[in-house]
Amino acid sequence: PACLNGTYTIGLGGDYASFALAATDLNIQGVCGPVVFEVLTGVYDDAFTLTDLAGTSAINSITFQSQSGNPADVVLQSAGFSDVIVLHNTDYVTFKDLTISYAGTGVYSAIELQDDSDYTTVTNCVLNGGSSTSTTNAHALIYANETILANQCDNFTLENSTLNGAANGVYFVNSNSNNVGSRITENNFTNQFRNGIYLDEFDAVEVLDNTFSNGSNANSSYTAITLNDCNNASQVLRNKIASTYIKYGVVVDGEGGTTGNEVLVANNFIAMGGDAPFNQAQGIKIAGCSYVNLYFNNVGNYNTYNTGLTCCLYISGTITDGTVNVVNNILSMTGGGDAQTAVYFFSTNNRADIGVSNYNNYYAPSPSSIAYSSGDLDLAGYQSLLLNDANSININPEFTSPTD
Repeated sequence: PACLNGTYTIGLGGDYASFALAATDLNIQGVCGPVVFEVLTGVYDDAFTLTDLAGTSAINSITFQSQSGNPADVVLQSAGFSDVIVLHNTDYVTFKDLTISYAGTGVYSAIELQDDSDYTTVTNCVLNGGSSTSTTNAHALIYANETILANQCDNFTLENSTLNGAANGVYFVNSNSNNVGSRITENNFTNQFRNGIYLDEFDAVEVLDNTFSNGSNANSSYTAITLNDCNNASQVLRNKIASTYIKYGVVVDGEGGTTGNEVLVANNFIAMGGDAPFNQAQGIKIAGCSYVNLYFNNVGNYNTYNTGLTCCLYISGTITDGTVNVVNNILSMTGGGDAQTAVYFFSTNNRADIGVSNYNNYYAPSPSSIAYSSGDLDLAGYQSLLLNDANSININPEFTSPTD
C-alpha cells in the first residue's frame, strides 16, 4: 500500500473512524511526507500503538490535533488494561490540542514512550489520570523506562499542557546513557500522588515555568521536581510550587554539572508545608550533586510538623568541595514547632561544599537559623564558617500569604 502523506481526518464521516484505525495504516504503510490527522469533535474510547514507523523525519513528521484547536473538544480515553498511547521506536510524533485520559483502575499511562522514540512533542494538551494512591512508577501521565543503553527517548518536549492526577505527572528512567535535548515548559501539574516531574539520567534538560499544586491525598513523600543524575547545564527555572501537601520542592540528586556547565536552579517560587504526615519537609534538596548554582529562589516553608531535617535548603552527600553556590535567595522557615532552620547541613563535611554564598536572607524566628551537624548556628556563626557570606541577612520577608 502507498505510504501516507498529507492531511487526514479522524472521526465520524472522516478518513478514519478511530485513532486505532489511523494507527494501523501508519504502522503498515509508513509515511513519505508530513502527515496531519485532524480529529473531529467527540469522545473516542480508543487506544493505539505506533511501532517502528518507516519514513519519519524532521520534515516527515506526524501530528494528531483537534480540528477545532480546543483540547476540550477531542477526548481520547481508555479504561482498559493498557496505556492509552504507546510510541515504540517511533520518532517525530506531535500531540496537539487534545485531551488524553486514562480512565481505568490499573497502573497505566496516558502516553508511554518506548525504545528510542525521539522527538515526541505534547503541546497544549490536557492529560488526565484520575485519583491515585499507587506507588508504581508506570502510573504516570507520561512515562518512559529505558534500560537499554542506546535507546533513550531524546528530544522530548512537553509544553503549555495541564496534567491532572495519576501517581506521577512525568516519570522518565534512563540507562547510564543520558537523554538529551528535552524540555518541559509552561505546564500545570495538579494532584499527582507521588511526583510532579521525575527525570533520571538527562543531559542539559530544561524544566521551566511550570506550576505545581496538589491535594490532601498526596503521598507523604510527594516531590514536585526531581533531577536524578541530570548533568551538564540542566536548568530548573521560574517554576511555582505552592501547596500545603509537599515533602520536597526541588531535589537535585546524583552526578550534577561540570565546571562551566553547572546545574542551575534559579528564580523558583516554593511555598510549602502543612502538618503531619509531611515531616521533614525541604524546599530545595541537594544530595550528592556537585556543580550546582542556586540563584534568586524564594522558599517559604511553613510546615508545622518540623522535626530535625525540616528546612528551606538541605545539603547532604559526597559533593566536590566549593562547587555549590548559593546567592540572592530568600530561605524563610516560619512554620513553628521545635525545629526551625533555614539551611541544614547533614554533615560537617557539607559546609566545605559551599563555594560562594552571599546576599541571602536566612530567616527562622528561633535564634539559630542554620542547622549544622556540630550544633545550630545563628547568622553570625554561619558567616564565620563560610568567610564569604558577609552580605546575607536574617529578616522576616513577610510574604503576602503562604502561597504569594
